[in-house]
Amino acid sequence: MGSRVTRHRLALVAAVVVAGSVLSACGSTPAPAPTPTPSVATTSAGPKPTATATPLSAFEDRAPVQGLRAWGVAAGRAVDKHDTALRSLRAFTTPAGHAASLALLHTDLTSGYRWPGPQPFTPTEVSVQGAVASVVGCFQTSGWSVNPTTHHRVGKRVVGSYRVGMRQVGGKWRFDSVAASPGGCKKVVVREVTW
Repeated sequence: MGSRVTRHRLALVAAVVVAGSVLSACGSTPAPAPTPTPSVATTSAGPKPTATATPLSAFEDRAPVQGLRAWGVAAGRAVDKHDTALRSLRAFTTPAGHAASLALLHTDLTSGYRWPGPQPFTPTEVSVQGAVASVVGCFQTSGWSVNPTTHHRVGKRVVGSYRVGMRQVGGKWRFDSVAASPGGCKKVVVREVTW
């Protein structure tokens, strides 16, 4: 069943493309070398995991990354509360991003899974053009959900490269879209942060 869930989740992530969702990488910043020290990044909005001194990446001070971290925390809390309509996530998404979030989290929500923490990812490139931004990075797409009956992770740990569109609405960066991105994640460390 784990491999079926993994394939299903990867198919959903790759299939989610919302009109106007793929942003250009104008003015992008190249990826820094990942640091081996475990840590937790704080976000400027939303619920926060406990913070430590070393940031998760060199991009943690960038507002779009902070907005995406806030979305990741809120998404994990919504899954844990079995909020199948993701009402609590609306403050962190655009309407298009809310639809994308419903597709991304569908399996976890309908299966009653839980998350042990916020969505794990490491940004490798960030570009901003006006009120839109693109965060390219390595995201853990499988092996994060926990079956509440067995208390075991569901599926094998899989990390893939994705481009997340962020849009500034009312002065706040919100999750707007996600699409698979070329590039590898073999040398990128994606840390798992727990509640």
